[in-house]
Amino acid sequence: ADWLPGASERGQIKLLRGLATPPGPAGDGLLREALAELGGPLLGAFHLLLEGKHSPPTDLLLRAAVDLKASASVADLLGLAQALNKLPERHGPVPVALRPLHAALVQAAAKLPLAEGEYLQVCEALHRQAQSDLTLNFAQAALRHWPQRPIYLYFAAAGRIGGRPGPLDLGELRRLEQAMDQARNEGDERTATRIGKLLHRMGASRRGAHLPDDWDDDDDDPDDVGADEVRAILEAALAGSGGVDRFLDSARRQLGKAIFDDMRRSIKGDKRQFAEALVELLAAEASGPPSSPGPARLSRPPEPASPSAWPGSARTLPASKPPAPAPAPIDKHQPDLFDD
Repeated sequence: ADWLPGASERGQIKLLRGLATPPGPAGDGLLREALAELGGPLLGAFHLLLEGKHSPPTDLLLRAAVDLKASASVADLLGLAQALNKLPERHGPVPVALRPLHAALVQAAAKLPLAEGEYLQVCEALHRQAQSDLTLNFAQAALRHWPQRPIYLYFAAAGRIGGRPGPLDLGELRRLEQAMDQARNEGDERTATRIGKLLHRMGASRRGAHLPDDWDDDDDDPDDVGADEVRAILEAALAGSGGVDRFLDSARRQLGKAIFDDMRRSIKGDKRQFAEALVELLAAEASGPPSSPGPARLSRPPEPASPSAWPGSARTLPASKPPAPAPAPIDKHQPDLFDD
């Protein structure tokens, strides 16, 4: 195999030959040579476990004399990230191959000095393969150096909730909303959209809804963020640690005391019922005028003598009596709702 262009390709050939050879000096020797040519212990062990997925991992690591307690190098870690990115997204055999490497990767996240782009490469590779806890470890390591970087806040939140989306506490919710705004202001629409869809996933789970099977949080279409995302964000805020009182305090500051008090007089019920009504009202505002009034739609409160603008935008509350002008369209991403 000396004609092959590089050590990595030769290592792959030797790896396959070693796996096809019964355990013993010849086969084990081929495996050890293969791993030496493939790279460091992380990358070599990953290839070994991926290709030998039908054999017990402990036996394979013993045959190849892999020392996973040795400190990994940056080059070894980046080689593993590149190998993960070459595989299909959420590739079935990957979790089994990475499981024996988990402790070594956690140690690498804590100790290896990576550049910002290297953290991004590793987080993206682990996220693509649905390795939630490892994504969280590397994202938290990156945030120690760049605490306000939106993409790492996204990876940390995505890693934390993993495959079980649910509402985050109010503090993390606000950090994500601010990160979404920051990403959009910096022109990073992909990150902004990913954060918006993550917030939607959390809200959909809390309401008992189910996302479609083809949902893709990496889809960059900004039109996918709308009224549902607004409702999800508001419901998650209402369910947060501050509860109803914190939610209503934020609403009062956001809407202004005059509009807030006018809406409170018009919407009957206790504080929670009023807060839930506000969620529906603001979500309906985001979706534009309904084609036909439904029972879930709230009627608008009477309009003040002079229309009051929503703070921070050009929106106005429409009147409830016909003929009512259609409400001005709300920004799809709702950057200024309860972001204080």
